Amino acid sequence: MSLSFYCLYLQEKFQYVHTHFREQGKFLFSKNMPASHNIEVETPHIVDRLKTQVEHFLTMTLKQTRSTDISHEKSSGTLTNRSTISSLTLPSSPGSDSPIPSMRPPSHYHSYTGDIWMQDIFVEKIESQRRKGQKFRVLFPGSDRFELERMDMWNHDSICTPCLILQPKTKAEVSSCVRGYTAGVRKCLSENRRKRGDGEPIAIPRLCVAGGRNSFVSMKEGAIVLDLSRMRQVIVDADARIVTVQGGAKILDVDLELGRHGLMCVSGTHQNLGVVGCILGGGVGYASRKHGLAADNLVSAEIVLADGRVKTCSPTKHEDLYWSLRGGGGGIGVVTAVTLKCYPLRNAALLTFNLYAPNSRFRRKILEEWSRWICGDTDDEDSVDSNFNCGAPREVYSQIILPTNSSSIPCIATSVDPEVVPQSEFRLEQYREMMKIKLKRSRFFRNSSKSDDHRLPTCWSRVPGLADLRSNKFGAPFRSNSSFRMVRYYDELQGLSSKYLHSGNVFIACKYAKTLSTRIIAVLVEASSGKKSPSNESRIFITSAGHNTSETSSKETAFVSTNHIHKQLHIMH
Repeated sequence: MSLSFYCLYLQEKFQYVHTHFREQGKFLFSKNMPASHNIEVETPHIVDRLKTQVEHFLTMTLKQTRSTDISHEKSSGTLTNRSTISSLTLPSSPGSDSPIPSMRPPSHYHSYTGDIWMQDIFVEKIESQRRKGQKFRVLFPGSDRFELERMDMWNHDSICTPCLILQPKTKAEVSSCVRGYTAGVRKCLSENRRKRGDGEPIAIPRLCVAGGRNSFVSMKEGAIVLDLSRMRQVIVDADARIVTVQGGAKILDVDLELGRHGLMCVSGTHQNLGVVGCILGGGVGYASRKHGLAADNLVSAEIVLADGRVKTCSPTKHEDLYWSLRGGGGGIGVVTAVTLKCYPLRNAALLTFNLYAPNSRFRRKILEEWSRWICGDTDDEDSVDSNFNCGAPREVYSQIILPTNSSSIPCIATSVDPEVVPQSEFRLEQYREMMKIKLKRSRFFRNSSKSDDHRLPTCWSRVPGLADLRSNKFGAPFRSNSSFRMVRYYDELQGLSSKYLHSGNVFIACKYAKTLSTRIIAVLVEASSGKKSPSNESRIFITSAGHNTSETSSKETAFVSTNHIHKQLHIMH
C-alpha cells in the first residue's frame, strides 16, 4: 500500500474533524458512524490528539516504507519530500482536486462508545510505564491491526470492541502493562473522587487476558485486553521430561513441539485452546484417566501480580499461588509461563463408529451401557454385568455425542497404552502399508480381514478395553462406519475434535457429574430427542473421566469438581 494513500486517508480523517468543528462546535469521536452511536467530547482535546496521531502515523509510515516505494511516489508527483508530509494541507471541500484513492482507506467503522477521556488516561499511564527498549503494541479501535485482532475469535459470540488491545512480547512488558493499568485505575478513582457528583464518573474498564481466545472473558466490550498472542514460545527438556510454555501458546503449539521428541503432555482435546486456560480450568485430555488433569501436571508457573511483581510458584515456593492456579479459574494475575510434566507417547489407537438410535428408548439404553463399560456406572448394582463392573482400563478414553437432529450417535474410543500400541514411526508406517494391502485383499477374499490381524503391529482385538467393543454395541440395533486405526498422537488424535467442533457462533455449558445416573440420562435424552429438543446442530458431548482424574485430593488443587469428575458432561449448543 503506497504512502500517498495513507496520507490521503489521514487528510480525509482530519477534514472530518474540522467539518464538525465548524458546524457543531463539538466532535463526535468516530469514523463516519451515526451520531446515535458516538460520544460527544470537547473539540480542542480531540483535535490536538488527532494532530499528534497524524504526525506520529506519518512518521512511522515513512520509516517503514521502502526506498523503492518512496522513489515511485516521487516520480508520480504525489510525494515530494519529508516536509510535504509534515505540513499537510487539508482539502477545502470534498470536491477538491485531491487524488482519489485506488482502494478502501485502511480504517474500519467501529462501535466503540466508551469514554475517550478514560482511554487517554490509561494510554498515558501505560506509556509512562514503558521502559527503555520495550516495544509492546497499543492498538486503538478502528486501526487495521486492531480489527484483525478483535475478530480473531474461535467463538464469534465473543467478538466485541474493546477499549484498547495491548500486545506484550516478554514478561517484563506484561509487567509494565499491568502496572500501567493499575496506575490508570488509581487515576480514574482519583478523578471520580475529585468530581464528587459533578458530571458522569469515569468508567473503569476491566482488564481481560487473551491467551487461546476461547474464553468468554478473553475480550469484553470496552475492556482493556492484554493479548498474549506474541508470547507462544515452547521449550522442551526431553531429558527431564518437562515443557515450558509461554502464556499465549495454544495446545497446537505444544503438540507440534512435543511430537518432534516423541512426548506428550496432558491438555485439552481441542488444539485451539490455550494451554494456560486449560490448566486454570482443570483440563481433561485423552490421557487424563492415566495421568490426571492438566492442572495435576503443573510443575511451576510464572505469574505477574496486580502490582507488576513477577512471581514463580511451585509446590515448594509460593504454595498459595501454586494451589490457586491448579484449576482455580484465573483472576489471581497474568500467567506468563507454565512448566508441565511430559510423558513418552508417539502413537495411539483410535476407534470410531456410529450407533443407530431410532428413538429415545435406544438412546437411554446406549448411555446406560456406555457408562457401564467405561466406568462401571449403574443405579442398580444387581444389574451390573461382571464383565464391565470395573470399567475400561485407565489408558482408555471415550466420548459419546448426542446430536439433536439425527438418529446416528457418534462414539469415539482411544487408548494411549504404549504396551499394546507400537511407538516408533517405522511401525506406524508399517501399519499403514499393511492396512492398504489388507484392504485390497478384502475385496477378493471375504475372510481375509480377520485372518490378517495377527500380522499387524496392533489391531482392534489386541487393545484392552477397545477389544470389548467388537461385540458390544451398547444396546443399539446396529452400528455403522466402524474404523480402528493406529494414529499419531500429537496431530491426528489431538486434531480429531476439529471434525466435530467448528468455529462460529457457539454457546457452551460444561457440567460435571459423579455418575451418569438414570435421572441425568433422562434429562440428556429429553434434551436431545424429546419435545424440548431444538432439532438443530446442537450436540451434547459426554466425556469419560475417572481413575487418575479423580484421585487428586481437592485440598491439593483449587479445582472444586475433582471429587465429581467421573463424567464430564460437555453441553454445546
